[in-house]
Amino acid sequence: MSKILTVATPVQKVIFDTVIHPEFSNGFWKAMRPMGHGAAWAEVTTVVATAGAKLGAAGFTVPRNYNLLNPGFFSKAEAALLAAARTVKPEITANQLKRELTSLSQIIGARLKEVDGVAVKLQRGRRPFASTAKLAINTGATRRAVANIVEPTPESAA
Repeated sequence: MSKILTVATPVQKVIFDTVIHPEFSNGFWKAMRPMGHGAAWAEVTTVVATAGAKLGAAGFTVPRNYNLLNPGFFSKAEAALLAAARTVKPEITANQLKRELTSLSQIIGARLKEVDGVAVKLQRGRRPFASTAKLAINTGATRRAVANIVEPTPESAA
């Protein structure tokens, strides 16, 4: 079975193939947990999404979430990322590159499934997300408690 990563734009394909993919097993993320996560990326083919195609990994499971805008990684690889991106889009700026990296990070983490779709929020911690219906019910009700305010009298102050 072949391993395919479907990305949204040609810029994402070029920067993934030339800069980011080698960083998973031999670079910035090499010693990160889970151990051996770079092996899951061996022999992955990157393709640009066509009309109606789903984004993300097919034929393998992505072992972790990658923050491609991590300051340690981005400052180290910014020049290489820009050079790779400019082979496809010569007028790309650093801010446009950051938007491409954000989108690519969401695609790799399976939070963005469609081109121009809405990214799913990552759950942090143990508490599950509250459903929107539950939130709508709870926002209308307010608990009120009786407050007994007692002013000090001159006799109690002495």
